[in-house]
Amino acid sequence: MCPSCASGWPSRNKQTTSFLSGATVVRTSPRQPKARKLSYKEQRELQTLPARIAALEAEQASIQSQLADATLYASDNAKALQLAQRNAAIDGELPEALERWEILGA
Repeated sequence: MCPSCASGWPSRNKQTTSFLSGATVVRTSPRQPKARKLSYKEQRELQTLPARIAALEAEQASIQSQLADATLYASDNAKALQLAQRNAAIDGELPEALERWEILGA
């Protein structure tokens, strides 16, 4: 019987040395880490995120279609600038909402 077998099976997540080859083998646990339970507030946020994302996408599509009309700039430049600013704000909010949805849904 080899010295490594004398104490029984090596415990998981500990480094063991093979006496035959001299190589070091690292054993890892096959278990997945437990998912963290969501708080009440996070559960509500997770439920509302798909609707928020859809609303942001719809608003962005509407703004982009309005900005695509060249007559808007000639007739109401202030509104065009306001729409462009809102479009830029949505460009920041949408990825944040998608990332948050991915984090909470994982």
